[in-house]
Amino acid sequence: MSALSALLISFVITVTNPMGTERTVPEMVEVGMPQGDGAKQYVVTDEKGDTLSSQVTYDGKLIFPCPTLKARAKAKFFVREGGADKAYKNEVFGRYFPERDGDFSFENDRVAYRLYGPGSNGVYGYDIFSKRTSNLYLEKLYKLQCDNEVHSMRAKLTKLGRRDLADKMYNEVFSYHVDHGEGMDQYDVGKTLGGGAVAYKGADGGLEFQGSFKTAEVLDNGPLRLTVRLTYANEVRTLSIDAHSNMVKSAVEAKRPFVAGIVMHNSDNKNAQGDGYIAYEDKDGILIACVAPEGKTEKEQGHLLIAPISSTYYFGSAWARYDGDGITDFGKWQNYLEAYIQQIKNPLKTKIKKEN
Repeated sequence: MSALSALLISFVITVTNPMGTERTVPEMVEVGMPQGDGAKQYVVTDEKGDTLSSQVTYDGKLIFPCPTLKARAKAKFFVREGGADKAYKNEVFGRYFPERDGDFSFENDRVAYRLYGPGSNGVYGYDIFSKRTSNLYLEKLYKLQCDNEVHSMRAKLTKLGRRDLADKMYNEVFSYHVDHGEGMDQYDVGKTLGGGAVAYKGADGGLEFQGSFKTAEVLDNGPLRLTVRLTYANEVRTLSIDAHSNMVKSAVEAKRPFVAGIVMHNSDNKNAQGDGYIAYEDKDGILIACVAPEGKTEKEQGHLLIAPISSTYYFGSAWARYDGDGITDFGKWQNYLEAYIQQIKNPLKTKIKKEN
């Protein structure tokens, strides 16, 4: 670290892994800055002097990527107030898509989701886009899928009796239901929980599903974390996803106990009810899970379910055809989930010291 950098340091953050094993799942250091500090931007450097991407979240926390920490290991980070010399790369994205039934869709470098909006005709579960690129690609997919000129050309070709050519053009070039090299939307949701949504238990023990969301408010939009607050008829859900994670954090404000779940399109497919998680492998290697470390698991109405004992649970996914995260089969997915749960149960310990 240069003498000039040392003079500019405002805080030193020490991060400790309290576990007796290495932390293998990517995660963010999350620190509440001292009251009264008031800074909106910080520059974070590691012990080598390299600048790390960072973000101040809507609730006033400083976050930045944590390096892999071995058992009981520590790492120090140096923080100064002010903006970085250049903008950090945006590694998350999400927005409201009025052009497509009012969806809200979001992604990071590993996973992507669609939440069905007011125009979705009663579809309400969480939809999964299968990714096999670290690029943010939702804008591209929606632009192609919702291009009015494309649909007009398709209609004209069909009217001329060339339905075969119309479908070939659409599927081979435009449709996001076809993988053009970066991924696709191939997951079926319908009137189910899809890949991780919530429901309620009725008096008869059956599932009562919520409709689509009414409003969506983006609270954080990168570069490292996206947070959106969604209002439904009887609840509020706050979802957040970090760069480099396969999991989404979901905090639910509801007046009744709820369950979270995954629809099983084929009960013969690989599935598991582990200690604090449910996991399922859908067609073409789509890997799905819900995590609630203290939750109980069960099967009901074609779903795997988990009942969180608090308002917060996690849902996530991977695609076996994407090797960027190393999760290429169901066994590796279970290993990821088990490591993820241990890190939730044993969060990073942080100590912040203000430099004079």
